[in-house]
Amino acid sequence: MAVREPQTPSRRYKLTVEDFYRLNLPPDRRYELIEGVVYEMPAIGPLHATLVRKFQDALYENFRGRALVSTQNPLRLGQHSMPQPDLALIRVADYRHEHPQAQDVYLALEAAATTLEVYRQPKGSRYLSHLDHDPAEPVAPLAFPDAPLALSW
Repeated sequence: MAVREPQTPSRRYKLTVEDFYRLNLPPDRRYELIEGVVYEMPAIGPLHATLVRKFQDALYENFRGRALVSTQNPLRLGQHSMPQPDLALIRVADYRHEHPQAQDVYLALEAAATTLEVYRQPKGSRYLSHLDHDPAEPVAPLAFPDAPLALSW
């Protein structure tokens, strides 16, 4: 006769930003908290780094004095998410005591060599607008319609 061990049901935890800070993750790696789940981010390759630098230069040039450019830094988006987009265009403010929050973000940009998509009007965990963008056409952040950006190189 076989003896069965009692089965304990597994539980999944949705981490908060405060939980994420307490995890004591290795400092030589990059992590993001998205919807309560921790993701280890891949190493940044040369092409990706080049694209980020080019976009960063364009953002500095177009928005100097109007917004801050944040490069690969955290954004606190609610209780369960703290992504680190490649670039973000944020409200001019003092962020020494807390990371920028959703209301501070004009634009979040992820550099990609293979796709060019524009997501707009975030609502909860989704977007109300999604465009497959023509690389030949500039696109302007909704907060700055007078400042279109060329997003391909």
